[in-house]
Amino acid sequence: MNKKQKKVLKRIIVAAVLLVIIGIAGSVVSIPKWLEFLFYLVPYFVIGYDILRKAWKGICNRQMFDENFLMAVATIGAIALSDYKEGVAVMLFYQIGELFQSYAVGKSRRNISDLMDIRPDYANIETDGQIEKVDPDEVEIAAVADPRPERLELAQREWNIPAERCFATAEELFAQPQLADAAVIATQDRQHVVHAEAALKGGYHLLLEKPVAVDIEGCLEVLRLARRYQRHVVVCHVLRYTPFYNAIKRIIEDGRIGEVVTIQAMEQVGYWHQAHSYVRGNWRRADESSPMILAKCCHDMDILIWLTGKRARYVSSYGNNYLFRAEKAPAGAAQRCMDCAVRAGCPYDAVRYYLESGRTSVRAGRVHWPINVLDPHPTPENIEQALRTGPYGRCVYHCDNDVVDHQVVNIELDGGTTINFTMSAFTERCYRTIKVMGTHGCVEGNMDLSHLVWHDFFGHSEEMDLNVTDGSMAGHGGGDAVMVKQFVELLASGRDDEMLSSVEHSIESHLVALLAERSRLEHGRSLPVEL
Repeated sequence: MNKKQKKVLKRIIVAAVLLVIIGIAGSVVSIPKWLEFLFYLVPYFVIGYDILRKAWKGICNRQMFDENFLMAVATIGAIALSDYKEGVAVMLFYQIGELFQSYAVGKSRRNISDLMDIRPDYANIETDGQIEKVDPDEVEIAAVADPRPERLELAQREWNIPAERCFATAEELFAQPQLADAAVIATQDRQHVVHAEAALKGGYHLLLEKPVAVDIEGCLEVLRLARRYQRHVVVCHVLRYTPFYNAIKRIIEDGRIGEVVTIQAMEQVGYWHQAHSYVRGNWRRADESSPMILAKCCHDMDILIWLTGKRARYVSSYGNNYLFRAEKAPAGAAQRCMDCAVRAGCPYDAVRYYLESGRTSVRAGRVHWPINVLDPHPTPENIEQALRTGPYGRCVYHCDNDVVDHQVVNIELDGGTTINFTMSAFTERCYRTIKVMGTHGCVEGNMDLSHLVWHDFFGHSEEMDLNVTDGSMAGHGGGDAVMVKQFVELLASGRDDEMLSSVEHSIESHLVALLAERSRLEHGRSLPVEL
């Protein structure tokens, strides 16, 4: 058991003992009803305070209908009906079930960790010269900056941040005396360098959203600043932290496919994701954000080169914006979907996707990304207004986008190894596939399914299911959670030998992506990679 599980077990034991003692006492002597109520409140709060806290947070965030809320309602209802023992017992048995589930999931996670050797269960935090093992979930969020008042309010409420530590801009935050050990920079692409500079000067280590910068000079500047101020800068190349790609890496390093000769990989962006983020959204224009191959796919450039363990030497690329242009608009298409007479036949209809669909819309109960990008408090009324007036209600054929909707990148590495990568908007779902071909075998898989198949040329094969069911492992195939936990561990230990995506490691991927964009604009001319 980890520390958190042991803590829950202690609470279960204490609550169970108190429940038994109160029950025995009640059978021996007559206890007034009001005193019995007070007695039972003690084990109830011992075992259930965290459930009640989570239920209250859900209510405050207008996301109440989860298991915590239902358990709180059930047990409080039982107590209100004077079934004190039943209310406490239900909460107790629920926590026992949660503990068993957590232990089973933890055991599965450890099995996966044996394979990828990257998932920490704790962080070492130094306090007054003493090292303490703590759950990374206990790390405090000290301050937040966001120019959108509604987002700032949400963050303040979610993490109980004092009002004086909530800022409208990153500049305001970094002008304060240092408030924490590290900063997370997740601003727009073209703001990363200036915000990284302010943070590093202010004494912060950085967890920096990709891309590091929109040009190689900016990347090198962040690297220079990190070295100057002796700070850690970890880039959010989350694919390096996934069980999926770490399993492939292990297969390659173990020699199970021989020498890597070529890799075929595909990022299937998804038609709806393309429309949301790269036609209507913040990454629709390279001059306001960055080229799509950098903004969306520096992940992929990084992971593919990392898997080979070789240096990139030459890059060539083709691609364009095939569909999302005015001349491709159906006859009668309006500027906005809400006003469009032909939207019923359009797969990119914003009204259907955000407002009406029985699967994806706010009316179907969807309130998280991408719906909450339109409004932080999604309701049918709010979303309808956003579609009438905001950028996400525009016709995809009449936007001001200029980034590609498909692109092919070819990379030659040391020794003649090659990579062929395809990004396409024209897929139903968002996921990645890969096939690594070597001199003695091959391995291929689907990241979305966390499923791999390995074959060698001697007739052996193996299927690997790397699915992780623990909710804490959600996001980019489990990579998000692992990356954050490793970052916390880095801050605690000061050693970066385990870190996989430092800014130093990210330079090559960014250069390859930028050269791919240049090659695309030059009709596929092969360009040398010169670091």
